[in-house]
Amino acid sequence: MSIAVVGALVFVLTTVAPPHWLTHFGGGSGFSDVGSGQQVTDDQLRWKCQAAANPDTDAHCEAVALLDSIQTLWKGEAGARYKPVPVVFFRGRPQSACQLAGHSGLPFYCHTDRTVYIDLDFYDSLDNRLARGYVLAHEYAHSQQPGTLSGDRSTELQADCEAGAWASHSTLLSTVSGQPLLANVSEEDIAAALAAAGRIDDHDNLPPLEQKAVGDEFNRRIEIVPRKDFSHGTAQDRENALRTGLSAGVLKKCPTTGW
Repeated sequence: MSIAVVGALVFVLTTVAPPHWLTHFGGGSGFSDVGSGQQVTDDQLRWKCQAAANPDTDAHCEAVALLDSIQTLWKGEAGARYKPVPVVFFRGRPQSACQLAGHSGLPFYCHTDRTVYIDLDFYDSLDNRLARGYVLAHEYAHSQQPGTLSGDRSTELQADCEAGAWASHSTLLSTVSGQPLLANVSEEDIAAALAAAGRIDDHDNLPPLEQKAVGDEFNRRIEIVPRKDFSHGTAQDRENALRTGLSAGVLKKCPTTGW
């Protein structure tokens, strides 16, 4: 990635955020103000962050930082091809154009209204910043993929790879105080991100037959299927894709095919 793009990433975070607030969060996202059946947009998160009594520990501010870094990476690499999309955090059932039958409490991207949806019950359970960023980056990657299909193994692994490309830049991002978004990307961070990925779909530790949500966002249902048919790839597939992105550091190194 070029120095100009990295500079743009730093600029967004330093102009939006007050000093120090990227590095002092504990476990969990802490969206206690969003109740069941409620949702909040990324624009509303910015207002909440600005009104926060203590931005250093505010979950809304952390989410703004993560989203800004993800969106600016895409804008910097894709240029005119980049199409920004809104992100909605929800609890319960989302107000989405994609009517997920029996919604399973997981993050998803809806092609119909071109919006990323993040289930807060799932997001709140993640106690690692890289894992939270991975989930956001993975779903945002789907919003930039062509066509209207998601859930395909290749597109899912491409999204994992692109989330890894985002993570590779997280240690370069800083506030005006010079504090990094992440001091480093450790093996513990990678393991936490992969654990979050495993909860979204399949994992090598699953039995040969398992329940799985199948179908697209318009007709989601639960079936018993062989593990080899899972759409997101095996745990090793996902780790390989994430590490490919981490190593490459650029989105264009994450093709749809070839996984």
